[in-house]
Amino acid sequence: YIVAGETTNMSGEGGKLQIVAGKGGLNGIGGDVTVDAGTSESGENGKVHIGPSASAVNIGDPFGSSSINLYGTLQ
Repeated sequence: YIVAGETTNMSGEGGKLQIVAGKGGLNGIGGDVTVDAGTSESGENGKVHIGPSASAVNIGDPFGSSSINLYGTLQ
């Protein structure tokens, strides 16, 4: 549970969260960021929520093929 700043007024700005997983050179390779929101055999997969709306971002390999599913809109 990571909170990068919250505001209670209507026009304030929230915090910023930066994740840097290494920087490569001209021909180098940067780091990897892995976010595992949980997997289960018979239950529900985890969810990663990004944005002010109830957007669900599912990135992974749930059915044997890679998939990226984006729902909702950011405003």
